[in-house]
Amino acid sequence: MKKNRFFVMITIGLIMIIVLSIAKTAECQCQAAERDREEYYVELEKEYVAELRAYLNEEGFLNSGVMLTRVVSEDGSREYTITVHNSRFDRLTDSEKEILLEEMGQKAFEEENCSFVHSLTGNA
Repeated sequence: MKKNRFFVMITIGLIMIIVLSIAKTAECQCQAAERDREEYYVELEKEYVAELRAYLNEEGFLNSGVMLTRVVSEDGSREYTITVHNSRFDRLTDSEKEILLEEMGQKAFEEENCSFVHSLTGNA
């Protein structure tokens, strides 16, 4: 009788260890996938900012300050706000600013659940 009880206790203990190991492995895999996805977006963001800086330099807005901020919702959607600063923006007409903002928006990476808001600031 004692042997049966000991065997049952050992079996239950081993089953609990196996279940916990499987759960921990699944959790680690989920965290790795999330980390990979975040690294993917960080790389897209860096490329986008570099592309914007190159575009602005080509258009004559040298040394523009480009700031990208993001808000990630619980559902995984991302909202990006891109603020570009250059004192020359104050000299542009509203239509010229709109054209510039439109061009910047067209260079944004196209990913599902990502939205972009662009703004220009000068010295005024």
